[in-house]
Amino acid sequence: MNIEQLNHFSEVIKIGSFKLAAQKFSVSESVMKESVHSLEKEITIKLIECDENFNVVPTFEGLKISSFVKEVLLKFHELEEVANLIRKSSIENCNVMYDLSLL
Repeated sequence: MNIEQLNHFSEVIKIGSFKLAAQKFSVSESVMKESVHSLEKEITIKLIECDENFNVVPTFEGLKISSFVKEVLLKFHELEEVANLIRKSSIENCNVMYDLSLL
């Protein structure tokens, strides 16, 4: 399981379409389907189904898991933001230290 699979699953559920979710991530529909199916295979739970109009709908289990996936994605994005702030702060501190050493 990886963050990309979780992002793909979340977007497919949100939009209700492999094709539209794939467009958002600039990947092919088949890549999007494979990503979600690979996630299903790994956790051995059927997450989505297609209705009679070929719209993607979450299974009951998919709905339960989607709330956890949203939390994980939120925390992941928060982690990215914190890491970026730390990097930026470190760079600024290095520049200040470097500048002071010239005196």
